[in-house]
Amino acid sequence: MAAVRTVVVVGGGTAGCTVAGVLAMNKNYSVILLEAGPTINDDHERDFFGVLKSQDASVTRRSVSLTQTTSTDDYLQARGLGGGSAINAMVSVRGHEDDYNNWSQEFGCTEWSWSHVSRAFDALPLNLYEPNEDELGVVGKALLQAIPGAQRCALAWNNGRQSARIFLDLAQQLGALDVRTGAVVARVRIKDGKTTGVELSDGTVIVADDVVLCSGALATPHVLWASGCQHSAIGRGLQDHPAVMFSTTLDKPAAQGFVVTSHVSIALDGVPDAGQMMAYNHLGDPTRTLGGLGVALTHVWSRGHISVNGANMQVQFNMLSDSRDRHAMRELVRLAVTHTSTHAMSAIGAGWTCDENARPCSELLDLSDDELDTWVSSHLGHQSHAVGTCRMGSAQDPNAVVSPHGQVHGVSSLWVADASVFPRIPRANTNLPVTMVAARIANFISESARP
Repeated sequence: MAAVRTVVVVGGGTAGCTVAGVLAMNKNYSVILLEAGPTINDDHERDFFGVLKSQDASVTRRSVSLTQTTSTDDYLQARGLGGGSAINAMVSVRGHEDDYNNWSQEFGCTEWSWSHVSRAFDALPLNLYEPNEDELGVVGKALLQAIPGAQRCALAWNNGRQSARIFLDLAQQLGALDVRTGAVVARVRIKDGKTTGVELSDGTVIVADDVVLCSGALATPHVLWASGCQHSAIGRGLQDHPAVMFSTTLDKPAAQGFVVTSHVSIALDGVPDAGQMMAYNHLGDPTRTLGGLGVALTHVWSRGHISVNGANMQVQFNMLSDSRDRHAMRELVRLAVTHTSTHAMSAIGAGWTCDENARPCSELLDLSDDELDTWVSSHLGHQSHAVGTCRMGSAQDPNAVVSPHGQVHGVSSLWVADASVFPRIPRANTNLPVTMVAARIANFISESARP
């Protein structure tokens, strides 16, 4: 009988809960899950604005630069057990099959083609929920009526918010799992190229056979640097989905319930699902009378980076730095404006606007390309979908930090299993792809320990 291996999982977000749960269900592993934040009480909250406003939620606001011309922007992320899955809108999208075939063909990750990952998605223990007619909300219904191809969102909801903690619940019934919140990891301990455990910020040392980093694409590079890893590609390749928001004052307040209930994927320049429009039944305003249309570019070329300057970490997304992204974003914004003028969308409120001064969206159609680029840049947001800062690839690839199985190149028994490893951002809200990737890497870790 094989000896039981101790695994420390750093980060209790979507990826960390998944990895810890999958490994703990294997009798050959004893798993310690370390989360810096608290447990987020998310069980029965459909409205993610409600979660964010609750006393139980813990979030981190980082100062980042979204574009090359902006100085600082707020970047909101969850800090607590369940991570993004505990506070997000629960929208669950796999992405386009070409995304994963691109991982395989362009980046040499042959076990991540669509034929591989589609089976992994199918195997996830998640029951996705489609809102019924009464739950769609005013804006959700309007989008479905206005745009051909719009569809109801698949939501991670099953009589309660279906966060990544479902994996912990399964594991605690079957395996050895020790969950510790309020545990801040200072560094991974590495000796002679092998991982020996982690050191917490209070000096506590936890000995382990394997360490799996699941702190997210913005934090995992910092842990690697603090641990002495100096691979030149750490922190490079950063991506997110650039987005803008249109709003309208609704004729009557939105009902309690799901915030995002319908969406539509848009082809741009012959690229399927290159853009996304998403209906927000309200935008978290106290009166619940402000509806929204989120407009996001999902097929992204631009890349940024993370760097460290002493104790400070600098995050530069470089959104829309690639001319292909600027062109696609202009096309997407103009298309979205035309949809806001349809009868279904215009009939629900006082007219759609594109800034805090209630400027009509229709005026954007009068702008030149350069003028529209300027408007987009000054109103640009993100979707908290950061990926790609420790991407996977072969040891011969100078831009790959980890192997296609998630092991850090040059350090044995150290793994990364979060959105950091994505070679390129998929055309999807990233929560479901992160869950799939984390589950697969957990299985790769199990396979690596077999005699």
